Amino acid sequence: MYPKINYFAHITSLVIVISAFVLLSPTVDNLSGAKSVFGYGAGIAVDNTAVLNGYAVADDSYTNGFRFKMRVTVGSAVENLLKLRFDDWSKVGGGGTIAAASNMQVNLANTTAGAVPAATTYGSNLPLGADLDPGTPGIQQDVYVWLKVPVSTIGGAYSTSYGVMSSPTP
Repeated sequence: MYPKINYFAHITSLVIVISAFVLLSPTVDNLSGAKSVFGYGAGIAVDNTAVLNGYAVADDSYTNGFRFKMRVTVGSAVENLLKLRFDDWSKVGGGGTIAAASNMQVNLANTTAGAVPAATTYGSNLPLGADLDPGTPGIQQDVYVWLKVPVSTIGGAYSTSYGVMSSPTP
């Protein structure tokens, strides 16, 4: 029997720029190959992050919001559950926030949805699907992150930090 070990990756800064009612291309810090891993054994990594929908309207809808895709590698087949947490989005220089809990959702491979809870709190377990790249060590999963922008959002650049955790089925 394998020990129950949780693996964490804490990556900082997804950045978006908001201008009036239209949100322009967000930039993603260079996360490619980021390996901030805590725990023992094979660990977890966020291999890359891509912007899938780089334009958004401040209309409080996911349809018109931002969408990101993160490729996550879980190093152990025993670790078959994934959780994410996000801080609230903060306006660079102060003066505005976008709450993670009421404005974000995540899903794996566009099939398993999960709400983002209160800021800095890990969400529900999302079961891993089939390995998306069997030729690469570990289990690769695509995590889709949706951000809707409230109508009252103040223009400017916003950033957040997030964490990814894998664990075995309890």
